[in-house]
Amino acid sequence: MPQLIVTEGEKDCVALCEAGFPYCISVPTGADSDPAQYLRPFLGWLEAVDTVVLCGDTDYPGRQMTDQLAQLFGSHARFVELPADCKDIADVLLRHGKETVRHILEHAYPPKLDQIVTVAQLHHSILDYLEGHYDHGYDVGYGPYTDHVFHPTHEGGLIVVTGQPNCGKSSFLKDLMLHMMQKEDIRFLLFSFEDPDKAKHYAQMARLYLKTNNPKHLPRTVCEDCLKFLNTHMAHVDLKGELATPDSIYRLADSYLHQHPFDYLIIDPYVYVDFKDRPKDENETQNVKYLLTKLQSWGHRNHVWVVIVAHPRKSVTAHGGHTSDDVSPDDIAASAHWKNLADFLFSLKRVNQPGRRYTELNMLKVRDQDLCSTGKVYYVRQPWGTFLEMPDPESCEQWYQAHE
Repeated sequence: MPQLIVTEGEKDCVALCEAGFPYCISVPTGADSDPAQYLRPFLGWLEAVDTVVLCGDTDYPGRQMTDQLAQLFGSHARFVELPADCKDIADVLLRHGKETVRHILEHAYPPKLDQIVTVAQLHHSILDYLEGHYDHGYDVGYGPYTDHVFHPTHEGGLIVVTGQPNCGKSSFLKDLMLHMMQKEDIRFLLFSFEDPDKAKHYAQMARLYLKTNNPKHLPRTVCEDCLKFLNTHMAHVDLKGELATPDSIYRLADSYLHQHPFDYLIIDPYVYVDFKDRPKDENETQNVKYLLTKLQSWGHRNHVWVVIVAHPRKSVTAHGGHTSDDVSPDDIAASAHWKNLADFLFSLKRVNQPGRRYTELNMLKVRDQDLCSTGKVYYVRQPWGTFLEMPDPESCEQWYQAHE
């Protein structure tokens, strides 16, 4: 038998027979019955049917019945679309006639696979890409060297930042934030665990904005304008002693996003994230995967970049309180997931040796290399904390000598 039609009631069966579709059955007591239990004994016989058209009513019980039958028949199930003024297929016959009933059944469609995306569905978007009409991202504000390795779009995703302790990761992130605030009107939400005094952190951001370590000589109105700017571009999360679990970070960020949209979520550093709510038999690698996949998918869905600072396990070689060690993704705990899931991954290194003074950003991974690629950028740091990009380490040392 090529086709069987299942309806919610006997009246619908009679209507279908009248319209020329004799192979139809109804569930015994309508939507209130358990259709799967009723039909399961006949599955052996029903396997000979090519397709099963589900003709439930359009009300909530009817839709529930259709969902249950769809699970029972799987890929054999077919669905119909009734006119807006009809509750069931009998109404269609009464209001619109046999031809409309036939048209509806002849156009019964298989289960919709929302996860499958075809060329036809994305036809216009593909043409936009081919013609150059797509998100070309933005320059974060340092200059061409930085732009060559870090040119984000508005799509969102996962950014991993690593480097040895005391190499300036948090300092660089503060300056990067301000550059993007001023150049692209970017907004931030911070889980900054190593900055318990939020007022102090805001004051550090204000010094960067004001370009001075001693703002006391500035008019109060200038400082007030600075704070207004920061207030519209960033906010801290203060957990007040509560543990930061992956789920609590997710809930707080998602809740705040719907009230106050932002573009970047910063978690600095990862080591403060607690996995007490995760299954006891899961190891660190599994916990890291859960954290990263949850936040990355949330970021993609909401067009937010999630930035996570992850310290390496590698030993430190110190030079005047700073490090010259190169850090690779393999040095981070549960390294495979950090490296594989990141859309951007970069390490920071601060060198302070006689004749060699610079901060180095080493972009280790760029997932989409249409707009930027891996490579190194060198910076000097001004007294109030602003970083300036330079073409090479030698230029950095020359800058420091000229400003001593």
